[in-house]
Amino acid sequence: MTGLHNTDLRTSQKIEFRAKVLANQGLHGSVTQMSQEYGLSRPTLYRVQENTAEILFHHFSQTQE
Repeated sequence: MTGLHNTDLRTSQKIEFRAKVLANQGLHGSVTQMSQEYGLSRPTLYRVQENTAEILFHHFSQTQE
């Protein structure tokens, strides 16, 4: 679990957050900014980042039938 299920964010906001986390990965200050913007802890943000990357990796590494 990433911790997003315990938030008041709507589903659309959770999707947007996951996309932003990956898009801003490695940018100086982005973790702090998004943590403050969404009211989530930095550890939650890092779990979301890791989990989202894993989901996408598994999705795109599946063989097509």
